[in-house]
Amino acid sequence: MRVFLSLVVFFIFLSIIGCSKNENDPLSANEEGMTLKLTVNAADVYYIRLQDLSAVEVTDPLWDDSWDLSIENLTDIKLNGGSTAPGQVFAKMVDNMQWGDISTAPEAVYGTDDQYGNYIGENWYYYDVNTHSVNPNDNSYVIRATDGSYYKFRVKETVFTSRTDGELTLISSRVNDPASAETADVTGRVLTARFPLIGGVPTFFSLPQGKVVDVTDGSSSLAWDLQSDFVTIYANGGSSGPGAAAAAIYEDLDFDSVMVMPLGGIFVEDDSTMGKFAIGDSWYDYNPTTHTLSLKPVMYLLKTADGHFAKLQIIAADFAGQNGGEAIIKVEYVTGTTF
Repeated sequence: MRVFLSLVVFFIFLSIIGCSKNENDPLSANEEGMTLKLTVNAADVYYIRLQDLSAVEVTDPLWDDSWDLSIENLTDIKLNGGSTAPGQVFAKMVDNMQWGDISTAPEAVYGTDDQYGNYIGENWYYYDVNTHSVNPNDNSYVIRATDGSYYKFRVKETVFTSRTDGELTLISSRVNDPASAETADVTGRVLTARFPLIGGVPTFFSLPQGKVVDVTDGSSSLAWDLQSDFVTIYANGGSSGPGAAAAAIYEDLDFDSVMVMPLGGIFVEDDSTMGKFAIGDSWYDYNPTTHTLSLKPVMYLLKTADGHFAKLQIIAADFAGQNGGEAIIKVEYVTGTTF
């Protein structure tokens, strides 16, 4: 069990060290796989694609699907999924198998980043208090990448030449898909997700599942909470569906600061006859001169279709044309009243 120390403490003690490698490294039995030596510094973020184990240039990680992992602050590994980004990347730690024996992704529950921490994060190394060095531990990870394929991955070696610079040697290899796999329950976890906004093509989103779902008839289904038709967002309640969905709108309220459903929230259901909607068009401002949309500083506390609660914020939106676009939403669904 590695001794946990924050990077701040680590860099206070770090002196110039050479290559760090676990003496019992499971890679020694079989080192097959793609290898990438990545020069890193504490100021930059590095984006990794597992398909060919390469570093890729990313301008906006929320919109770019070319990356699977990011590395920042030298040692913090994040996934393109969960609370980090909407890429639907999930991982499973494998700590009881030699690297060469991992040929098929395990049948397991796969996790991702959330408000409690990054799934890989700094769990891939241990800190040696005697030598003040960072050493890769025995853990490997199987990762479901943005392309839907599974890859085994680990940090093989580390070299830190100063408190702010170093080199990580990464290794990865494609493995067979699992016979079955599940993703961790999203209840109580902050996630980011893509929400298509296509004119004339209703898109349905489930808050309990944290993703877009297929619905044949929205007027009779409880499987969805939000429905988009271009820039208008409907809730599964009132005139829009058979559920209990409604929303209370709050301006200039920080998403992460809301810890409990307030008692005095004014929840609105969709009512097409009155032209009132729980969300509707309230999330943006339209500029008639430039014909562009800009996000309003609002967030929503929701009653969901199944009678539970969620908080929601649209954090980005992009439109390729007059009839279609996409939003990035930040959500947290709970079965109680506490977030």
